[in-house]
Amino acid sequence: GSHGRPHVYRAILEGIAYEQRLVGDAMMAAIGTRFAEYVTMGGGSQSDLWCQIMADITGVSVVRSTSTEATCLGAGILAATAAGWYADVGTAAASMTGSAERFAPRPAQQEIYDRLYREVYRDLFPALRSSVDRLTLLTAEIVENKNADYRRDDPACGAGAGFRTGARRLGSRRRRRHRPGGAHRRRPGHVHL
Repeated sequence: GSHGRPHVYRAILEGIAYEQRLVGDAMMAAIGTRFAEYVTMGGGSQSDLWCQIMADITGVSVVRSTSTEATCLGAGILAATAAGWYADVGTAAASMTGSAERFAPRPAQQEIYDRLYREVYRDLFPALRSSVDRLTLLTAEIVENKNADYRRDDPACGAGAGFRTGARRLGSRRRRRHRPGGAHRRRPGHVHL
């Protein structure tokens, strides 16, 4: 079959969710308990597809927060506590946060994703690590050489070329501010653009 943009988009979402599972599983193993849920915020949290994929791949329910702006909400919680509106951060957070839709893992989809995770994804990076390390070194070398060649070979970057924007040097033309009645006033020591 052929693949189009929707397939690529879904693959990106699935890749991010697999990485969340990898990190989440490691964290749960370290603390010795499973997460009850993931709370999602931000623009991506508004996508039902994204939330469902995350739940299906991680095996953990995803709960959409009532606030999409995590940073603003956190700042507001701290500010409200500092202003004395709440006794402590926990009380402020309990009062100022809320949850909306819940996305539970779907057993049939979770089974497919789990098999792909166990049989392919989990061992993929360790198997490719030496190749990824080599690719990183080669990329850095290529970029460094390309930048050196670019600076040396590009006439716009040669001696005396200066920095250009379009066909003219930055600041080579001055635009006057128009005043009512067409009067232009210049004051010594001031640059008018």
